[in-house]
Amino acid sequence: MSPIPRVFLHSLAPRGAVALLVALLCACEASPETEALRPEPPLHGARLVVGQSVDQWSLLSIPRAGGVVEARSLSDPGRVVSTGTAELPSSTAAYALADGLIVLRGEEGDVYTYEPMSDGLVRVGEVGPEATWTRGGSVGLFHAVDGDLLEISREGVWRYALDEGIRWAAPVEGGVLVLLDRGAGASPVWLLRRDEDRPAETGEAGVAPPGVATAWGRRVVLAAADGSGLVILTSSPIEQAGRLAMDGTVIGLATSPSTHEIYVALDDP
Repeated sequence: MSPIPRVFLHSLAPRGAVALLVALLCACEASPETEALRPEPPLHGARLVVGQSVDQWSLLSIPRAGGVVEARSLSDPGRVVSTGTAELPSSTAAYALADGLIVLRGEEGDVYTYEPMSDGLVRVGEVGPEATWTRGGSVGLFHAVDGDLLEISREGVWRYALDEGIRWAAPVEGGVLVLLDRGAGASPVWLLRRDEDRPAETGEAGVAPPGVATAWGRRVVLAAADGSGLVILTSSPIEQAGRLAMDGTVIGLATSPSTHEIYVALDDP
């Protein structure tokens, strides 16, 4: 079967009203007989969305193997409404930022931004195979355990090279919050700001991944290092704002779309 495309939902409204929400779709298995009856690859699994009407939105399909994007009808995903002209590279992942910018991670580690409205493709840097992606609203971040970070937004691209190992990082209000890896005990927490040589804020906390940024980047929630629950930190200044006991070890965290609710997965089924 052909490579699975990534599909994002984007607005057909005027530029000032553009918002892009992830609606990740994937191709499903099909027999040769069924495949022959379908003019377009079957799509399923959309995680929807908010919009004024079906007519104002379309699904943006980005081919993994490279090529041009396709805008598909939201009410009929098999129907291609329009195609782009920019030749996108083959990629291992595609990420959508909240303001409509798409970040592509190439097979060799090259990183690109793609703007659907202008059909513009720009190479913005490169990352290693171990780099982890985190998104906070309209800012995206690749971070690696060796201290290398790449921050991406419409405002530009910034690279941070720390002489410290990184356990966790996320975009927050006013910068990037990083949890450093210095072995046992409380871990240093730094707030980094663009074009500044030194951390804007420093602190320490007994926390460990997983973690999420919440309250529009004003707070972060991480697992307690001793496995006893969750620790809430403010991002500026870096201080503990709360602690929640949990009946199990935290193995996963996620936020609601408003980022004001936290969903917690424990190791106890």
